[in-house]
Amino acid sequence: EVHAKHSALKYTSPYREALFTALTFDPKNRKIIVEKRVTQWVGKSPKELGLKREPEGSVIPEIRGRVIGGK
Repeated sequence: EVHAKHSALKYTSPYREALFTALTFDPKNRKIIVEKRVTQWVGKSPKELGLKREPEGSVIPEIRGRVIGGK
């Protein structure tokens, strides 16, 4: 029913939950900590929809955790 009203939606790959994360700034150790956040695709992934070109790496429903900087 939703796709009947909004046909362009069949070409999208929405996330199950909102994809956001928290950043922790540690000025003493001069680093930024990015917390990992994972969700799932609702319906088909971009690859399953036929996305031919992936922008610099893989397209996944995830923010990878990492530490930037540090002493």
